[in-house]
Amino acid sequence: MTAVHEQITACRRTGKEGKLEARRGSGNRIARATDGSRQDLVFSILTRELSNHQESSFMQRTRFYRKVLVVDDEPDVLRSVYDLLRIDYEVVTCQRASEALDHLKAVTDVAVILSDQRMPGMTGIELLQQARLIRPETTRLLFTAYADIHTVIDAINQGQVFRCITKPWEAAELESVIRQAVERHGMIVEKNQLLAELQTANAKLTEANRLKGIFLEVASHELNTPVTVVLGLTDLWKLSLTNDATGPERQWVERINAAARRLAKTVQRMFKLVENETIARLPGGLSEQIAIKGRSSW
Repeated sequence: MTAVHEQITACRRTGKEGKLEARRGSGNRIARATDGSRQDLVFSILTRELSNHQESSFMQRTRFYRKVLVVDDEPDVLRSVYDLLRIDYEVVTCQRASEALDHLKAVTDVAVILSDQRMPGMTGIELLQQARLIRPETTRLLFTAYADIHTVIDAINQGQVFRCITKPWEAAELESVIRQAVERHGMIVEKNQLLAELQTANAKLTEANRLKGIFLEVASHELNTPVTVVLGLTDLWKLSLTNDATGPERQWVERINAAARRLAKTVQRMFKLVENETIARLPGGLSEQIAIKGRSSW
């Protein structure tokens, strides 16, 4: 795409007649611009090509959040849902619940699982309940032709289903529900990423506090030991002075002793200040509380 950018820049820089050769894709299609209007046309084509490339790149970057797994024992239902959603989402269909569970175990990029309630071997609620244990971040949807209140209650309590959809459904309604489910999955994934980053940061801060404690212990020993030695020696010096000691000698001893005591007090204040300024960490396991609250709310 670098050549496309260069061609667009060249079109913007000059407005006079000239020749422009633009190679698009893998072919060698050549567009010759002989006047301003032809040049505008080439510029429009190149801009549209660049826009399509950027849109394609965006779709590839967001594809992780856009896979929809549809489970139903009726092939016609699977085909209908696939045709409705295939343009906007990557749709994977399964006719058996066991196939859907195997797919969930094999991949990590399923944003939404949409299951029928009445299926042979395993009900939709049972499937979604197991799906929640395998991929808790995947949004779970249930559609059924038997919308009784007990089914809905079981779906919410056991499978923690995001939404129940009754058959037959409206295409616009199903698309809206799928869009909301995909957005919800994206928020859950983003929340989990933020929590993981938060826990990692807290772990680093905890380790930093531990290393700081070790440093303070070593530094305290290395600084306080010589100060203590100086104070002890000056005290002994004062005791050893005789009556015939000169005035300057006594002043030197007092000044050295006073300076050593000031240094000892300064060292003590410095260590107390550093000990009180503990590296900030979320109090009371706040990150764990957020994670627990997040799991219960989703």
